[in-house]
Amino acid sequence: MIIRQVEARDWAEIAKWEREFSKISFGDEAITDLTFHLNKLEKAMIRERSGMNTARSNYKIVR
Repeated sequence: MIIRQVEARDWAEIAKWEREFSKISFGDEAITDLTFHLNKLEKAMIRERSGMNTARSNYKIVR
């Protein structure tokens, strides 16, 4: 497994996870708009880039 800093090419996959986490956490109140989650990731990359990491296993990003 390789751990590396998140890159823009990862955002779409991570936004999908964020949407799923939102559904689990907030049920019917969840924000499911992928654009919302993509914008949130973009802002986080600006504010907290050093803490934004992902892991890859067999060429796929893992949770």
